[in-house]
Amino acid sequence: MLDIVIQAIEAFFLEQGLLETELRGYGNEIIFKYKDGYYMISRGGANDYYLEDAETLEEARNKVFEDMGAYTIGPGANSLIAEIKKDIIKYILKNKTNATSDTETTTAFRYAN
Repeated sequence: MLDIVIQAIEAFFLEQGLLETELRGYGNEIIFKYKDGYYMISRGGANDYYLEDAETLEEARNKVFEDMGAYTIGPGANSLIAEIKKDIIKYILKNKTNATSDTETTTAFRYAN
């Protein structure tokens, strides 16, 4: 069973219009499609989470994802969920809408972190 952070972020992806795919991540996380990219939230270790992206369907199928953001849960999940949601809006939704290319968006995000 998935934890509360992953469930909350997956629900947020759906609320924001990302499309659920039939693909699943490393721990059965849902992989979402938005514009030309594929995204998921995954967990690594007891307290670490990663916002991840794949540029193509083939990369998503083969689970070749790049970490867009790394997060560590603090005293509560709510602040972590809010931080991840903020980054999704800032780096996926906003930049994907305004960028001239996927490469520009991904590069801008990676250098911002």
